[in-house]
Amino acid sequence: MSESGKTAAFPREAETLRRAVSEAINADYEIRMAEPNFPPASSATWYIFAPDVSQLSKTAPARKIWEDGEGNLYIESIFLGNTTDWIGHHYGEESAIQATRMDFRDFSTVRKELASRFPLFDEDLREYEGMLADVSQKYGVELRMRYDSGKGVAILYMNAKIKTKGLDLRAKIEKVRLNVRALQEALGRIHQYEAGRSQQKMRRGR
Repeated sequence: MSESGKTAAFPREAETLRRAVSEAINADYEIRMAEPNFPPASSATWYIFAPDVSQLSKTAPARKIWEDGEGNLYIESIFLGNTTDWIGHHYGEESAIQATRMDFRDFSTVRKELASRFPLFDEDLREYEGMLADVSQKYGVELRMRYDSGKGVAILYMNAKIKTKGLDLRAKIEKVRLNVRALQEALGRIHQYEAGRSQQKMRRGR
């Protein structure tokens, strides 16, 4: 809602994309005004969001969608975890606390230190990145990990980048549907990996 209490006017394309992803996933989505810290693209004025947590089993692979000012669409999953939880999973509470003292704002730089201090954490990241690369090749899309990084913690997401410059709206919708299918498969693979990781930890704890 705008300050006047009226529903904000969004581009017609945003509404068409909202309907397309809603039909592809069979779940409810809504369009929202951009917020100060989201979407990451500073030029974005709106984003599409799945607000109903009861539908997360459907919407988890594609919870948010937005467009930047350079002709790219992004589809992003629900958060997959964060550095504190993942490091704590492998190394315990004390190591997780130590990790919160690190500055993750330049994640590509701090990752080298993470790999040295917490190699099992880096192994998980490499597994996730490998799965996304495999699914990307299978579907001809561009999936990647996005790290929402700050002081003390980095939150991990699965993200699809769709280059739409020069495409008409129908072609954009087909690209969105293709990327949604790819994200669904990638998240399924991630869940399988996480289940195996949990079983290994249980066996080590016996």
